[in-house]
Amino acid sequence: MHKERTKVLRATYRLAFESKELRAEAKKSRRPIVPLYGDDVTKLVQVTMNQPPELVALLKKITNIKVAMTKTKATVKKVVRKGRRLVVDAKGKELKVKISRSRTTVKIDGKNAKRAALKVGMACEISWPKVNSEAKEVSCTNK
Repeated sequence: MHKERTKVLRATYRLAFESKELRAEAKKSRRPIVPLYGDDVTKLVQVTMNQPPELVALLKKITNIKVAMTKTKATVKKVVRKGRRLVVDAKGKELKVKISRSRTTVKIDGKNAKRAALKVGMACEISWPKVNSEAKEVSCTNK
């Protein structure tokens, strides 16, 4: 952005947030104003972006950790809240499965499906980080 335009925008922004009327209105509505001005934001961005290579490497390592999934074969005994929850029978043990619309992949007969398509009696394989939690994938077949 053009330097002169940036300077004008920053000055206008500062004047607006230092306005007595705006501060009074904010105080009245119990919404505190704590503005960050252009130079301060620039410094924060520079500090954030200029991290030591060791820290960057550590963050990359942490964000690439894969959680081991447990696989459970079970039969659907109950569908709750349009497929948001399942009660399943795994070798005589009743388990509860959470199905997220965005984080859980649902497959029926090998094809992607919506959780609402899950039905009682289906044979499923559930992949999840731990039993009785949210599933990463639920792959079912019609019996």
